[in-house]
Amino acid sequence: MDSIAAERTSVVVVTYNSADVIGAAIASIDEGAEIIVVDNASSDSTAAALAAQPVRLVKNARNLGFGTACNVGAQAAEREFVLFLNPDAELMHGALDALVDAADARPECAAFNPRIIDSAGQQSQRRMSRLLAPEVNRRVRAPLTGDCDVEMLSGAALFCRRAAFDAVGGFDERIFLYCEDDDLAVRWRGAGHKLGYVHGAVVRHIGGASAPATADGERFKAYHFMRATRYTMAKHGRPFRRRYLTAQAGAKYLLALATFNGPQLWKYGGYLKALMEDREA
Repeated sequence: MDSIAAERTSVVVVTYNSADVIGAAIASIDEGAEIIVVDNASSDSTAAALAAQPVRLVKNARNLGFGTACNVGAQAAEREFVLFLNPDAELMHGALDALVDAADARPECAAFNPRIIDSAGQQSQRRMSRLLAPEVNRRVRAPLTGDCDVEMLSGAALFCRRAAFDAVGGFDERIFLYCEDDDLAVRWRGAGHKLGYVHGAVVRHIGGASAPATADGERFKAYHFMRATRYTMAKHGRPFRRRYLTAQAGAKYLLALATFNGPQLWKYGGYLKALMEDREA
């Protein structure tokens, strides 16, 4: 049976070689929700995995990045609320109802995070140190235990008012991957909105399973993480110790080279590429 919450919500899922996980994500979404999957030119069987699913599939001709693909999905959405959900995440029973109830009760909030747990059932989100919200750094990094205001949001399962998303221009399309959720949260707060956390809405997120891990893929992700960090720090006037980070990454790269540590080579090689570029985005 369709729920009122589902009928008011569009769920946007961005995929990239996500065939192994996308089925479980779609199956977890409440019947009656509008489901839009934006595929970033997957080369695996993602499209085939979605063929019999009750979704609207938008195929990008190339990989546009996470934030841009989310914007594509949001533009196609027709409901009052939008839930951006990672393909390796699953809604637990009642999560969507709890999120919509919270939004109705708190009109001052532009967006909310549910309680995000890992595959072992442990809560994965805390009041963590975030570069764009230094006030968070002074707080105890303990798991959240009840509904509250938050300064930053995780993009793994981000529930928002469609109107509030559109009003700030959606995700910054100069960010290919990483930090786009931090940037969006800062802009919402700058526009006078509050952000909320809903403890009773639970989403299970495997993490790192949206696409298979490969050497090229890990270098690619590391590069875009550092590139996005450089850009967002500059955009919001935060200090970025580029020389120090370059020296640190170089030392760790050389250590990985000497010890034949492949994953560390991929990671710090990606960091160095982004740090040594002349441009920030």
